Amino acid sequence: MYSINLNCEHNCQSVLSDWLHAALSEHCVDKHCTSHLDLLLAEVVNNVLEHGSDSVCDTFINVSTWIHDDKIILVIRDNGRQTPDQSVYKNATLPNATDLPENGWGLGLINLLADDINLSRNQNINTIQITKLRNQTVSGPSTCQSTYQAF
Repeated sequence: MYSINLNCEHNCQSVLSDWLHAALSEHCVDKHCTSHLDLLLAEVVNNVLEHGSDSVCDTFINVSTWIHDDKIILVIRDNGRQTPDQSVYKNATLPNATDLPENGWGLGLINLLADDINLSRNQNINTIQITKLRNQTVSGPSTCQSTYQAF
């Protein structure tokens, strides 16, 4: 397991991205799968920063990841406002690109890229658990398979 705690600030996304890439590279997770996980993490963190609090300075985020033989689990915890109902995440779709919407892409991307999403809230802490199968991609041939060492 890998874990990082941050008080959110301007470079929060960059720090989390670097941390995730380092953790995944230790287990030879390929670039396509790493990119999907990086985008998933970025979208969740963006939602926390944009919708979770009136002041970014008051927001903390804890991210943990577990890397298994067949899947990678990201768990993101924050102290922001309550996240939407689980059905909102699981039923989210991408907006019509021809309408050029500025909002609504995040939940659709999360739903598209994640193989499973679970949300909970306990003692004013939101928890979002995202599972990504190592042998799955959005479309095309499998790209999340590589040689790796599970722990």
